[in-house]
Amino acid sequence: MSVLRSIFRYKGVRIRPWMMKIPLLLYALLLLPVWLGLGFLLYIRREDAQALNRTLLLMVGAGLLLNFFLAAFLNRFLEERLLFWKKLFRMSILARYLYERGYYYEKKKKDAGKKRTIKFPRIYLKQGRYELEVMLELSGSKFQDQFLKLGGDFETTFFMDYIEDNYEEKFIVYKLAYSAYLNRIHAKDVKVVKGKGLKLSKSVYWNYVENPNLLLAGGIGGGKTVFLRSLLVGAGKEGAAYLCDPKHADFVPLARLEVFKDRVFYTKEDIVAMYERFEQIMEARYAYMNQLMEERGEKELGNFEKYNLKPVFLIHDEVNSFMSSLDGNASYGLWERYRKADDNVTLKGRQAGCYIIKAFQRPGHDDLPLKIRSNMMFHVTMGRLDEYAYAAMFGEENKHKNFRNVSYLAGKRVYGRGYCANFGDQAQEFYAPLIDKDFNFYDLFEKYERIENPFDPLEAGSQQQPASPVSENQVLTRKEALQALQEEFSNLTDRNIRTVFDLLKDGFYPFETGESGSPVIKQKDLAAFRQVFEERERSDKSYKQIVQEQFG
Repeated sequence: MSVLRSIFRYKGVRIRPWMMKIPLLLYALLLLPVWLGLGFLLYIRREDAQALNRTLLLMVGAGLLLNFFLAAFLNRFLEERLLFWKKLFRMSILARYLYERGYYYEKKKKDAGKKRTIKFPRIYLKQGRYELEVMLELSGSKFQDQFLKLGGDFETTFFMDYIEDNYEEKFIVYKLAYSAYLNRIHAKDVKVVKGKGLKLSKSVYWNYVENPNLLLAGGIGGGKTVFLRSLLVGAGKEGAAYLCDPKHADFVPLARLEVFKDRVFYTKEDIVAMYERFEQIMEARYAYMNQLMEERGEKELGNFEKYNLKPVFLIHDEVNSFMSSLDGNASYGLWERYRKADDNVTLKGRQAGCYIIKAFQRPGHDDLPLKIRSNMMFHVTMGRLDEYAYAAMFGEENKHKNFRNVSYLAGKRVYGRGYCANFGDQAQEFYAPLIDKDFNFYDLFEKYERIENPFDPLEAGSQQQPASPVSENQVLTRKEALQALQEEFSNLTDRNIRTVFDLLKDGFYPFETGESGSPVIKQKDLAAFRQVFEERERSDKSYKQIVQEQFG
């Protein structure tokens, strides 16, 4: 069946040379109704026409002239407003692109008087509502080398965003997207979606668990600080967040709020101390996770979510300005302390749930060493940057991408436009969360509840563990187990718990017995349930298959 699917898979519309004439054909189609109407008028008034009636001829001439202008306007209007019409025009655009660049085979006629004929290689155009795919045949053709480098050209030709290219048997497929602006969300709607990460638009998520640490770059007025505060809308509800603002400007008001009390830093000494404190938080979390691993008898350490820990974020704005303040012999000691703590957290913090978000005007090698940049896995740009900054942010994988600066869209000024990508992936167009005139971040954060960090040595009585080891042996009813697991898996039912519990018993999972001699669920057993439910969400396997594979 897979072979048949690959043979009969719909590749799109094959591009032919005649498609270059599509705009002319559509124009003629729009002219035709008026021409037919005028022809019918001349027919029924043929005697006046034969007599060269001036009024009739003026009427017909004015109708023809008006028709030419009206059809041209309507053709343009339909291209902008009607998706079907736009798709036809794109077929014409691609056909003209191939012809103008010589991507065709020419068949010469023996007779000198006959016209030459041309034929395009096997090239297909597949169009969806928001995406477009161009599929070009390789198979050793004379155009093969050129076909491997067309992503940037297609981006310019269609004025769309080049997302990725994939190889299929005999073909290379370029995927482009349009209407990224329509995927924009409001800043107040930024939130963490389970399994996907922090929602930044309808189609873009920062999955900080899989792609830790965020690197942001943008020029003055590009929208970096607004984007950082939008990130804080979602991150501040999910875990403790610490803010470093060397400009002593945009984050100053937030220091007055309870949710960020004693978590906003301005001076270089305080910022360096916060990085060292963040390193201590990370080490304390690892110590706690290892303790629970030993108590549960596990052989491998899981990530922070497995131990019911919340993520912790360190947001650092204007890093270039901060690094400049560390220049000179007087600040060399601070620089060394900062670099050591920054290296440790960036390289080791992922599993413990400690994430750093850094914002630069320009990420140079002096301020951002390669080993740090390579471990900041989600990259975002805002506003205008030069080609060297784009190369530093998105690497060799995007050397053929045409990065554009767009200030106006449909005649309106747009802000917060840029690009984003996981490190090593193809960059895509991105619009930062939107804010309106009536929206105020301060008013929103004022409603947030403070999330305490028991691993912070300067907070909450310096507690290093959020729960005592005794709680791991607490016996839970099935209802209590359901309530605990529903915090992570909202669609769970009592039946799911009962099914997995029975399968785990049969799969020789070492449940302890209660006073009645029957197996009971303890707090520490919830990890096994989570393991099963997580695999269930990732795959289409049944509960029985999952339990047999993992516990059988």
